[in-house]
Amino acid sequence: MFKKFTIYLIFIFSRRICPGMWVAEREIWLGISRMLWAFRMEEIPGEPIDLKEYDGLSGRSPVPFRIRMISRHANVEKVLGINQKYS
Repeated sequence: MFKKFTIYLIFIFSRRICPGMWVAEREIWLGISRMLWAFRMEEIPGEPIDLKEYDGLSGRSPVPFRIRMISRHANVEKVLGINQKYS
């Protein structure tokens, strides 16, 4: 039973479990899935992505890197409500 909740430790720091835990989990999933649906992510030439280096003591956060996000289809800006194009 404890193993099941180790993923959710951020929501269990008091006596009770955060009632919004399930909403937060689904919002994160929706945000990531929408980004994957809308954009193709590519490495920027000359700026290699190195996932071997980590930031911090926990070793769970890779060193920040930049990527290029390219629309997968023409209606992405319309569907997501984006008014400006970024380069």
